[in-house]
Amino acid sequence: MAAHIFATAQNGIPVLPNTPSTQIVITEAIRVLHTVEASRDAILTQMQALAKTLPEYSLVREMPCIGDTLAPRLIAQIGDVRRFHKLADNRMS
Repeated sequence: MAAHIFATAQNGIPVLPNTPSTQIVITEAIRVLHTVEASRDAILTQMQALAKTLPEYSLVREMPCIGDTLAPRLIAQIGDVRRFHKLADNRMS
């Protein structure tokens, strides 16, 4: 049974040969991922600092399940909320 599971795992999961070039590729991929993570973290930190200066930040933070990480993303996705008031005012006229 164990031999069958091992054979299935070997055939079902792509593996790279254990060669120096494979080790270089994997090491480089890990380095790139770390760099991307650091960039993402820096951008999120800047987004959080900027979002905290916006008047709608406290309102968004009061929503259930919206924390310090999601609030700036949500605000960035929605954009300027004042445009919704203008649209509503135009429809009422």
